[in-house]
Amino acid sequence: MTNLEILNLLHDRYLEIYSREKLKCLRGTNEDNYILNGKNILEWHSEATKGLKRDFNSFENIDNLLYISDSIMYFTAQLYFFRPFLYNPVENPIVIRDKKYYPYHMSLSDRRYFMFCEITFEKIYTFWSQIAILLAASIDEEIDYRRIYFPTILQKVNNQDCESFSWLDKFAKNEYAEFNSHRKMIVHHRSLETKFRSDHIKSFSIKEEMEKLVRERDELPEYFRNHIELTLIGFEKAINLVSKINIQKQSYT
Repeated sequence: MTNLEILNLLHDRYLEIYSREKLKCLRGTNEDNYILNGKNILEWHSEATKGLKRDFNSFENIDNLLYISDSIMYFTAQLYFFRPFLYNPVENPIVIRDKKYYPYHMSLSDRRYFMFCEITFEKIYTFWSQIAILLAASIDEEIDYRRIYFPTILQKVNNQDCESFSWLDKFAKNEYAEFNSHRKMIVHHRSLETKFRSDHIKSFSIKEEMEKLVRERDELPEYFRNHIELTLIGFEKAINLVSKINIQKQSYT
């Protein structure tokens, strides 16, 4: 089997995972149809971003969002692909002097799983950074590009009395804040793999702790699948919010 044949075979497996696990991306359920909730997102984004700041690149923003959304779905599928092959210390105890221990032997699947988890954290963060760039373009205040972060930009938005802002604000203070605390730990302090190994060493003779550790690891694909849904909803809310701000500005001119 050639490398290209292997690549195509893997792609077919990922397509099966997309379907089975109901994974989505901004492009829609069919590749390149660009339909979200019955709307063509290319036209929707283009219309909403008319008249924004001159240095805002509408094409780059939507192209980045599409690419990142594809990436989140792909890397989440990788987690589903590797999960059945993860080593489970609870299922492989050893007995020493009448006491059970639960050693951990990291496999190739374990290592790849943790790698793809960390990439997915970063991709989701990057998605919301692009949403922040979109929102920043609707604000009259000049903002240093290097200071554009999703939660802080959201608080500078003028139209804060609409449902779209309320959803984004609640999300930023809850799911996003919780997610970003994990991302910061990974980026600035220790990897997921290191955390797992460290937590295992601390309690490798306590079955309940091992079960909890394994369960938290194995539930990460569903965690990211939920965040995929949040990115799709968040995109819609951000576009609606920018549209409202634009309409409001035009009524003053």
